[in-house]
Amino acid sequence: MIHDIAIIGAGPAGAMAASKLDELGVDYILLDKAEFPRNKPCAGVLSPKIHSLVQIPEEVIDRKLVGYRVHGPPDAIVESKFPEPGCIVQRSIFDNYLIERLKTKPVINQASEIKDEGEHYLIKGRTEDIKARFIIGADGTGSIARKFIGSKSSKIAISAQYEFSLDEEKVSQRVGNWFEVFYLMEYGYGWLSPMKDGMKIGIGILADKKPDIWGMLDKFLDNSLIRPKIHQATLINKEAHSIPMSGPLDTLSSGRILLTGDAGGFVYPGTGEGIYYAMKSGQIAAELAYENLANQTNLDDEYNKRLEAAGLLSLRDADFIEKNLASPEHAERYIKKLKFLASRS
Repeated sequence: MIHDIAIIGAGPAGAMAASKLDELGVDYILLDKAEFPRNKPCAGVLSPKIHSLVQIPEEVIDRKLVGYRVHGPPDAIVESKFPEPGCIVQRSIFDNYLIERLKTKPVINQASEIKDEGEHYLIKGRTEDIKARFIIGADGTGSIARKFIGSKSSKIAISAQYEFSLDEEKVSQRVGNWFEVFYLMEYGYGWLSPMKDGMKIGIGILADKKPDIWGMLDKFLDNSLIRPKIHQATLINKEAHSIPMSGPLDTLSSGRILLTGDAGGFVYPGTGEGIYYAMKSGQIAAELAYENLANQTNLDDEYNKRLEAAGLLSLRDADFIEKNLASPEHAERYIKKLKFLASRS
């Protein structure tokens, strides 16, 4: 059987692409290496833009989010409040909710290789091989779809995150409903994401700096801004993952393969936020693939045009870390710029 579209990866980008294809009545197959529900290392931040893509039930929301609070040297704080609340979610719950909405549930099958067989692609899988006319690559920073089209990998950060449990009242007193970002380290930053009854605290550092990521996270926890917030908190989990750090790749499609989410670098380098951008890119890729099922033409120009119209290509900033976070002096200048922009909004 040759499917019209194969989606590799059932995270937010892949699930959103599948949801759009359900709506359009297209034959597709959704692949993921994991069985849902599954956890995904992530701060779980969803800005209010998410409401334009999906309605999130109250039971899926872990905590309301009013905006970003950015810290930088020397003791500078910038608050950026949303026009309406966003939310913070546990990815195991949120991602599973996106999957449960689908008519076509994901197939557990880890894709390992793609071959071009002319009118269709062959996806080599651990359990079975898949044939499809189009491929939407939503398979993360190690994407085989990205590797197949020869797109240069974006700059990658290694990140580590601790999750703490803490009484909800203390979380509200110490953090409230703000996602906090800390520009206090060279070539990276830290974050604190408040949850209903705890918080996630992590850091991300450029991988090419070969950081002692867990040692640096422990040092970050000892910072005078962080230590009081985790007083009496209990460590319940630790996890590491990678984050694209230069925004969308220069090459996001080739032939009939479209990259979305982390596979395409759709992450804002300044905060690591990526869920909304992943879902929006998945939606655009699904619509474009559907419209070209009959033509099967090269979609590069049109994909870039639609991504730009949606504001996703404005995320591109290949040198964000070097320009803004290479030293305390760089970070101070960046914070002053943020404060100036905030005063004019």
